[in-house]
Amino acid sequence: MRTCLVLEFFLTATVFFIFSGTLTPDVNEPNYLAKAKHFWNPDWCSEDFYLQTGDAHTVFYWVFGWLTLFLPLPTVALVGRLVTCGLLGYSWQKLSRSLTSTFGLAIFSAALLLVFNTYFHMAGEWVAGGFEAKGFAYGFVFLSLAALLGNHWNRAWILLGIATAFHILIGTWAVVAATIAWCILGKASDRPSIRSQIPGFVAGICLSIVGAWPAMALARDTTIAEISQAAEIHVFYRLPHHLNPDHFFFQQQSPYLTHFAIRFLIMLLIWVVFAVTQRKNKVLKTLNAFTFGVLSIATIGILISLCTEAHPILAGRLLRFYWFRLADVMLPAGIALSVMVRAAALLPERRLFSRSLVAVATLLLLVAPFHDAFLLHRVPAADRKISPLPEQWEQWKATCKFAREQTSPDAVFLTPKYSHTFKWYADRSEVANWKELPQDAPSVIVWWERIETIHPATPDRKNSLTNRSREELRSIGRRYKADYLVTEADPILDLPAIYRNDSFAIYSLQDEGAGNDE
Repeated sequence: MRTCLVLEFFLTATVFFIFSGTLTPDVNEPNYLAKAKHFWNPDWCSEDFYLQTGDAHTVFYWVFGWLTLFLPLPTVALVGRLVTCGLLGYSWQKLSRSLTSTFGLAIFSAALLLVFNTYFHMAGEWVAGGFEAKGFAYGFVFLSLAALLGNHWNRAWILLGIATAFHILIGTWAVVAATIAWCILGKASDRPSIRSQIPGFVAGICLSIVGAWPAMALARDTTIAEISQAAEIHVFYRLPHHLNPDHFFFQQQSPYLTHFAIRFLIMLLIWVVFAVTQRKNKVLKTLNAFTFGVLSIATIGILISLCTEAHPILAGRLLRFYWFRLADVMLPAGIALSVMVRAAALLPERRLFSRSLVAVATLLLLVAPFHDAFLLHRVPAADRKISPLPEQWEQWKATCKFAREQTSPDAVFLTPKYSHTFKWYADRSEVANWKELPQDAPSVIVWWERIETIHPATPDRKNSLTNRSREELRSIGRRYKADYLVTEADPILDLPAIYRNDSFAIYSLQDEGAGNDE
């Protein structure tokens, strides 16, 4: 029995790892791990604007950032992914086995969850990805759900407290959803009384404060005007694909819903059918009550969007709280677990044919992500905007290597808008890039001013720096105390070039510059 559990855990974690991709860095790893490294070593890229802004994920930096003192960032990312996938595999196995003990169905339901989450999301939220705080938060949310299904509410509140400590928004919305679930279950169920849950709830709050306090401290000494302006930047300019339903849910022309919304609504209909047909299953009823709570939160977010169309300031301030991220995860989770329960009831547990059928179905679900992760993409996700082709990626790394080896550690660089991995490879400070959005309102405003000054073009225009005159570039360099400029090799700029390859070039923004082309 124990051997089966260990094997099932290993295979479930492997499913999460396949969906996490292979090459490092992933989309969010450069900013997460750069922050973590700077947290433990403030001298690293000490002049970088983003790294000096407020820290919203202090628990993550404190727990894992010390690894950056001994290991290179790619190794830290890989180790972190293994740990994250281990937690997700364990927590999903616990959650699955709260519903059925049939061997192998946890693996199948994990694959089903990730397929639905990856290809049918509404607002771009994902469970399995790079090494960041979100993966740990979802791991503890799954563990808390397993506790809820076992009617261990005190344990669930404690686990949700840990989830909140790692990621305040994911944990907080999960607490709200669990509270809604408790209310829906009603007195007729075997839910515990409020009084009996006080110890777990108090412990959960204490644990959550460890992570929530630094995040809430970001608003200290911040004015209402700054909060409103930063929220507008978040919701309408930088993150509308996550925050603003007018971007991902509604559209102007018929059918007035985006394909993201249509796919999500189809998923919602499927979930409703399962919830109605399996309503006699008391354990699933608890899970569905939690999922209903999550969907209620998302519905409120959509209503806020509709009701504040004429009030963008209010819309920005309300929509910045990621009303939709948990729905992108829990609706697929609810369907995956419902399918798993139905499969457990229909397939004889001990027949080789039934087990083989589940194994084949799982493998089929993994074909697309395995192909994407191991065969299709030969450039890390974080590098695909700056260097979409493998040869460009190698030249980008060579450019960063030159910056690391031939410039002073305290040098500051103007970089392309989508140069998300410059610090990752070069160990040098940047003025600003599009991906590294600060968390505190005053810094968000400063970041936006820098982006508009350095890259005053549409988000898809990568070559804005090459269209500037020598005087403009040097003026920007003086304004932000930048010593060098990294940009595309073509066209050649009227500045002293210290490095060039077929794709990228480094120029000196000072009067003296040595030529050193490659």
